[in-house]
Amino acid sequence: MHTILHQDGQPNKHKILAEELAILNNGLQYSIEKPLEKYWTNLIMETEQAIRMLDIKMQAPFRILATRKLKQISASNNHHNVMAKRQTYILKNINSKLETENAMVAKDDKGKTCVIIYTDKYNKKVHNFQKLQKDPTDKYQKLITKTLQHSDLITNKKQKKYLTQKKPQTPDLRAQIKLHKTGQPIRPVVNDRNAPAYKISKLLVNKLINLLNL
Repeated sequence: MHTILHQDGQPNKHKILAEELAILNNGLQYSIEKPLEKYWTNLIMETEQAIRMLDIKMQAPFRILATRKLKQISASNNHHNVMAKRQTYILKNINSKLETENAMVAKDDKGKTCVIIYTDKYNKKVHNFQKLQKDPTDKYQKLITKTLQHSDLITNKKQKKYLTQKKPQTPDLRAQIKLHKTGQPIRPVVNDRNAPAYKISKLLVNKLINLLNL
């Protein structure tokens, strides 16, 4: 078992059990398998579509193989449903413990390890940057839009519409914990997919790569 500690270092009653640890060890991108009835019809239809793309002489034997496999999946459905329900229950317990302890799960910087960290400690690490008094997103959006109007040498009218973000947003900052370093600092990870300059930055990078033969 792994123990969640209070801020003062004293052990808490809430423990991470073996089943909960097994779920966490699957990583942050792990998802519980959906019940078979939610995708059974689509699975049959997509299988049949794939078979019909084969040579007409090959379709019958592959249809027999597919039928056998689908029967196996259907036969194991009860086991998968029980496991999915159990995992859902375990996840609810994990979330309940994290909420009670005001903790969260973050990602390790090196590898796929899940890190359980108190939320306020995480926020202190993430917010250890200079805070702007005003969100500059709208200002940058206007500047980029104005600049694109005078950039006929690198883009055309159709591209200009694409290069302008319709609903620009402030980049999202997340943190990966450096467990291998003293004090466990963070590696800031910025998601700027919806930022004003995201699309035009990609265009410029591609043009520079072509010009410099990188």
